[in-house]
Amino acid sequence: MISDAAFSASHAAGRPRALVTGGSSGIGLAFARQLAARGYALVLVARGAQRLGVVAEKFRARGVECETMCCDLGVGNDVARLCDYLRDNAVDVVVNNAGAGLYESLVDGDMDRIDAAAALMAGAPVRIGAAATAAMAARGKGTLINIASVQSFVPMGAYAALKSFVRVWSESLAVELHGSGVTVTAVLPGWVRSDFHRNSGGKRSGVPDVLWLEPDTVARAALAAAARGKVRCTPTVRYKIIGFLAEKGPRCAVNWVARKINGSGRKADRG
Repeated sequence: MISDAAFSASHAAGRPRALVTGGSSGIGLAFARQLAARGYALVLVARGAQRLGVVAEKFRARGVECETMCCDLGVGNDVARLCDYLRDNAVDVVVNNAGAGLYESLVDGDMDRIDAAAALMAGAPVRIGAAATAAMAARGKGTLINIASVQSFVPMGAYAALKSFVRVWSESLAVELHGSGVTVTAVLPGWVRSDFHRNSGGKRSGVPDVLWLEPDTVARAALAAAARGKVRCTPTVRYKIIGFLAEKGPRCAVNWVARKINGSGRKADRG
C-alpha cells in the first residue's frame, strides 16, 4: 500500500520503485511526476522510444532515478518481456495506464481495431497485473492501480465494454488478494485533457469544459485512494455523481442516455 510519509520501513535501504505503462504522456506522465515527488524511482513504459527518452532525461535531470522500457503492449512478446521484468525486479507500485481510444461500431466496425484494443486494454493489463501482484504477494506488500473509466457504467460501445472489464477484473483481483498486503485500485476518470482523444480521433468540441479533468487531478486522487486501500476511485465530486447515477440509476434511463449520445440507434432493414 502507498504511504504518503516514509512509504515503508522495509525500503529504508533503498528507494521504492514504481512502474507506469503509458508513462510518457497524459495520465501516465502525471502519475510519474507525482510518484517521483513522493520519492519513488521510476520505470516508464511506452511505445514511442523518442518521447520516452526525452521524458526520462527530464526526470533524471531533476535527480529522479528513471528506467525506460520501450514496449508495444498490444504485442504479446512485449507484454511477456514486461511481465518477466516484474517477476525479476521488486516493483512496489504498478500503474496499468496504457490505452487507446476506440470509436468503432460493434455491429459493422473494424473488428481488427477492436481486437487490437482488447489486447491492449484488457489482455495486457490482466497479464501485467498477474505478474505484478504475484511478485508483490510473495513480498507481502504492493499496490496495483488500473485505469478504467466512469464510462464503464454506460453501454456505449467497445471502449465502455473493455473499461467495464477492467473495473470488474480489478474488483475481483482485490477480493482474491485480500489479506495478502497487496491492494488493487480501479480508477474511473471521465474526460481528461491529454493527447489521448486527439490521437484516437475522438471529438472534444462537444464536451462541456466543466467535464474535462487535468491528468494531475486524476493521478492525485488515485494515489490518495490507493494509500487508503480503496478498491475504486472516481476523481472529483462531479464524476462521483455521474458514476453513481450511471451505476445505480434505472437501466432504461441509462440506456436512453447512451442511445442519445451515440445517435438514435440502428434502424431495422426492411425488404
